[in-house]
Amino acid sequence: MKRTLFKAVFAFVGMLALVFGTTTPASAGTGGNRCLWINSGSSSYVGNVSSTQSCGTPGTYHIRLFAPGFDHNFGNFYYGGGNLYGSNPVNMSFPAGSNMCSQLWRHDGGGNYSNWGDPCVSIG
Repeated sequence: MKRTLFKAVFAFVGMLALVFGTTTPASAGTGGNRCLWINSGSSSYVGNVSSTQSCGTPGTYHIRLFAPGFDHNFGNFYYGGGNLYGSNPVNMSFPAGSNMCSQLWRHDGGGNYSNWGDPCVSIG
């Protein structure tokens, strides 16, 4: 009985770590956090960063991408639910092992924003 309970608790804690853990790239160039997943590809040259928003309250959002020598806020878009796919042009080379990070910002009105995800990925 104790061994079964221990296994169940261990499995539950492991599941929580997966659900609520910090951003860790699944593979080079791919990572997610909260409502945003990004993929920068597998080389040190980044043409486009694909993004997927998978949750959040309906409303206006924008994505900020930043890496060494690159920092850009992309245009506003409306999210109404489901999976929303996007492509964000970067067209730059980065040193291998550099981090590219992103932030998903919801426009809350009155000049206020709330963060709905901030994944980072390893480039090249």
